[in-house]
Amino acid sequence: MKNIIIFLLMFFINQWCFAQWKEDELKPYKQKAENEIKSYTDKMIKSGKWDKKYDALEIEFITDTMRIERTASLIDNERYSTADMHNTLSFRMTEYDKLLNKYYKLLMNKLSDEDKTKFREAQRVWLKYRDSEEKINSEIIAPNRYTGGGTMWPLVARGRTLEIIKERVCNFYEFIKYI
Repeated sequence: MKNIIIFLLMFFINQWCFAQWKEDELKPYKQKAENEIKSYTDKMIKSGKWDKKYDALEIEFITDTMRIERTASLIDNERYSTADMHNTLSFRMTEYDKLLNKYYKLLMNKLSDEDKTKFREAQRVWLKYRDSEEKINSEIIAPNRYTGGGTMWPLVARGRTLEIIKERVCNFYEFIKYI
């Protein structure tokens, strides 16, 4: 058990401290994704597919999420190592966390004071849920005690946490849309 903990500790220290990308490395991918999204958005508006039924918030949400996913896809198409996959996942988690904060603030600006208090409490409970799921993912799934091993299990574990965050971002957007 001690060896597994030491291995995991060393693995994650390596991933977080030494293997992360610098912003300059991400810049070309982000720029290419941004250009593709602008072209796509212009095409959708010009063709009439995004018309009056699409409001500014909907277009913003689509492009916000598309920006993350397209950038990650461009990276994945060129960088194949497990370390690169960890970095792409970290990039996605960081970016979705930013969206979580952005859409939380947008939602809070639309709520009454009484509802803000209720929603703030609900968000605190959700954060505990997210953290407990992340703990399960990192302590049970990532160490691969039950799977037979492999370097992909920490990615699977973190991917599960990412999906929880993405779902919450979508929840916030839906709340905003219907208020």
